[in-house]
Amino acid sequence: MFRTEINIAPVEDKINLKDKVYSLGSCFAVNTGKKLRTYKFSVLVNPFGVLFNPVSVFRTIAMCLGEEPLDIASYIRHQGIFQHFDLHSDVSAEKKEDLIRNFEERRKLAKKHLIDSQIILITFGTAVVYEWKKTGRIVANCHKIPAEKFEKRLLDVDEIVSGFNVLNRMILKYNPTVRFVLSVSPVRHIRDGFVTNSVSKSILRLSTEKIVNRFDHVSYFPSFEIMMDDLRDYRFYDSDMLHPSQEGIDYIWQQFRRAYFDDQTNHFCDGWEKVMRDISHKPYHPASEAHQEFLKKALARLKQFDDLVDTEPEYQMLHERMNK
Repeated sequence: MFRTEINIAPVEDKINLKDKVYSLGSCFAVNTGKKLRTYKFSVLVNPFGVLFNPVSVFRTIAMCLGEEPLDIASYIRHQGIFQHFDLHSDVSAEKKEDLIRNFEERRKLAKKHLIDSQIILITFGTAVVYEWKKTGRIVANCHKIPAEKFEKRLLDVDEIVSGFNVLNRMILKYNPTVRFVLSVSPVRHIRDGFVTNSVSKSILRLSTEKIVNRFDHVSYFPSFEIMMDDLRDYRFYDSDMLHPSQEGIDYIWQQFRRAYFDDQTNHFCDGWEKVMRDISHKPYHPASEAHQEFLKKALARLKQFDDLVDTEPEYQMLHERMNK
């Protein structure tokens, strides 16, 4: 045995296929959000782009709910493009009014999903933050503005825990039965150096531990520990040697499923994986009798899920391959 597997205790409040999920933050939130979408969950992932630090995560939810406006002083025009320090570079425009309109459209969608969600999945990426010197405000994204315009520092544990306490009270006013799943991203932020990265991850881990111990409706999923201790071999990393490889992502997803999904949802996922394999199958001879028979069997397998999820896109893909 050349591995140290992590024993993850199953949670009591399981996730069901019908549950809505709001996923935001860094690596694990993005990867898990994509997986959930693939398995037909109703999930919204980072409507304002990837977020790395806890303060920006908390602020984004406050903005979604209308509890905090988009800061006027944080609009910038850089290289002819309007951006905002609380939003990712993906949310930008050539005109300020278009950026404002884009944000408001995303905010309305995010608010509705947030209020209706049974699960809020948050992944913290780093405790290193950058404060814009002009206002002293922590930014979510520096947008390639020169470094001398910012003050870099580390958040402390109490700052993060206090921020979550405020967020928790806020969200419970709109969604009193929501459950949180917290995680720490295993991706190393080497721009700040390996030593600072280790301190940063330690701060995040201590913060999540304090939060989980304080609230019954908050749990912690050890994506960080799985990657660092179970999958520590570099074969589970992508070519940059920082992000998990697809194999690593798939393994962490399976651990998440095992800990959080109820039996019915896990059974569905097992069956849906066969459907996805059918759809991804690339035949050498698409018009052959053998492949046409394969497609008929794939359609029959898909039919089993008609009453559970929207199967129309998959039907369309399979029908398009019939008799080609």
